[in-house]
Amino acid sequence: PAQAVYAPAAPNPFVTALRATWDAFLEVFAGKPGPAQSRLAASGLWGWVIPSLLQAIISAFFLTQLSLGFVKFVLRDAYGLVAYKITFGQVFLAFLVFLVVSAVVLVLRGVQILLTARIGKAPANFSSSMQVVAVSCLPLIPTYILLSLVALFMRGVSSNEGFGFIFVLLGLVMSFAVFSGEALIYLGLNRLGRFVKSPVIMHALLSTAWVLAVMVVYFITFRMLN
Repeated sequence: PAQAVYAPAAPNPFVTALRATWDAFLEVFAGKPGPAQSRLAASGLWGWVIPSLLQAIISAFFLTQLSLGFVKFVLRDAYGLVAYKITFGQVFLAFLVFLVVSAVVLVLRGVQILLTARIGKAPANFSSSMQVVAVSCLPLIPTYILLSLVALFMRGVSSNEGFGFIFVLLGLVMSFAVFSGEALIYLGLNRLGRFVKSPVIMHALLSTAWVLAVMVVYFITFRMLN
């Protein structure tokens, strides 16, 4: 009898996108954001979900460490001791809340890019807009890991000078995150298609609206955690 012929199994989309994310990461740091965006776009849904999810997880970890360090510093007594005991459950709950909030912030950025493209009559949809966000997340991932390590040192700080020094370090590292992320956002926005006119002003206006929305989201989040 003739033997059955089996077609080779299709590659797992998640694994393919994971590899594409790593390759895109290397391309961004090699000064090739265009090919990185095309690579993630070729991976479909997972192409923007994986980088965005990684960034949301690391952002949540950083915000949890930052909040924990700030609370311990504020609640210390004259001897540098914290009378209030923070449980693991409280820390884990804060991490989950920050994870959801970080994901919402990234989705809102995708919506802002989509609106900018639509107003400029450039061909774009939500998925292609989130691809732009995903590329901007690639340099932020290692940056936020570094921010998390800096935030860890806040737990051992007992003086105002030490606390101020930590915040200076956080500000310097954060500045790289802001500049690199925004540069990649604008480059990616222009790669979505041909705009009727320059999107600079509209992008600036809608980015400001996004910042305002993020401030409101974080204000509500911290009120909930308090």
